[in-house]
Amino acid sequence: MPHGGDSPDPRSTQSLLDLYREGDSEALNRLMRRYYDRVCAVVHRSLPAAIRPRYDTGDVIQEAMLRVLRKVDTFEYRTEGAFFSWLCTATERTLVDLIRHASRQCRNREQEVRLDGENAFEPASRIGDPGSLATSRDEQERVMEGLAKLDEELRRVLLYREYGRLTWKELGDATGMAPVTARRRYLKALSTLGKILS
Repeated sequence: MPHGGDSPDPRSTQSLLDLYREGDSEALNRLMRRYYDRVCAVVHRSLPAAIRPRYDTGDVIQEAMLRVLRKVDTFEYRTEGAFFSWLCTATERTLVDLIRHASRQCRNREQEVRLDGENAFEPASRIGDPGSLATSRDEQERVMEGLAKLDEELRRVLLYREYGRLTWKELGDATGMAPVTARRRYLKALSTLGKILS
């Protein structure tokens, strides 16, 4: 599994994508290390509440990300933010497919392989993170239930900024907005979430 503590690769994402397309398999590992923590944080919080407790999203998202990155030829790189958005969306879809497949294989709950527990992922940085308000599992669930009540656009803006750690420009690229608009939508998302939680 990728580790956030690995020294960062100085090459751009586009350079790593080009290297992988040219046959450099190590470039795929470097891309995983670069994006894993952020994608895992965003996708984990996008999952339906009924799914989250049953699966170790860290392991399953890692597999989903690998599958997505191996098909990266389908994506035309333009900006960091747009690539991050594509990676999150494609990983989430692949993850849901993996979970559906696993569920079909494990109809008997007594025999289900539980994937949650020891390796449950938490964001690398909790500063400014809505989840930092949650000091217990119940409170964390309350925050995640609140996120689920936001409309899709507000939820995406909040998740990408807080858990994806995108700059305003990257957030604009990821959501198809001007950076100033993305910032306004983010502030609205925070305000709306605060009202939901209160």
